[in-house]
Amino acid sequence: MRNFKIAVAALAFAGAVTSAAVPASAQGINITTTGGSARGFIKAVVESFHALYRDVYPGTSATFKPSSVAGGMVSVASRKADISFALPQVELKAGLAGNPPFKESLRGKLGAMMTFVDKLEFFFVAEKNWAKENGITSLADIARVKPAVRLNLNRKGTFYAIEAAKATFKQYGFTLEDIKSWGGSVINSSSGRQIQNMRDGKIDMIFNSSFHPDAAC
Repeated sequence: MRNFKIAVAALAFAGAVTSAAVPASAQGINITTTGGSARGFIKAVVESFHALYRDVYPGTSATFKPSSVAGGMVSVASRKADISFALPQVELKAGLAGNPPFKESLRGKLGAMMTFVDKLEFFFVAEKNWAKENGITSLADIARVKPAVRLNLNRKGTFYAIEAAKATFKQYGFTLEDIKSWGGSVINSSSGRQIQNMRDGKIDMIFNSSFHPDAAC
């Protein structure tokens, strides 16, 4: 399988509170973080950042608001949150240009603080019995067999994952439209929900990305 590298960075609004912007005498700050779901790797990163703020500024009130990557960018740009920890290149380009799902350009409203992960690996998982029945051992077999597969992708708001799926499938000779034309279906849901959907027999295949630790892995 091909590995797609996508930069993931913490970002902040230009007026957000940082250690350089807050006087050393400050006893506490209010800070809101967003940009993903409150679980696994994401939860560990956010809690670590919040712990640092609390250590440096005793009495700090740090809140995390679960969101999607794109939703986090919009929240920071509109000052509804101070920091969003994810800024993949796909969302960044769309946000700066004001392309869907963004309603307007976010140019000048976001500022990159740091990069803490410089690549992201995607994985393809198929339900064992379904794969055996259809002779699927790789993505190349999907284009060859043309099965009626029930595919589960990440949430639409996390569209770097959707674009990665489209690009990967194209390399192997098929598209999301092909899957539907073969009698299959494509649904969108969070990583945790995808795993549950497979356990419940609602889907046949997952294409997604994740970090460790993550309850979905």
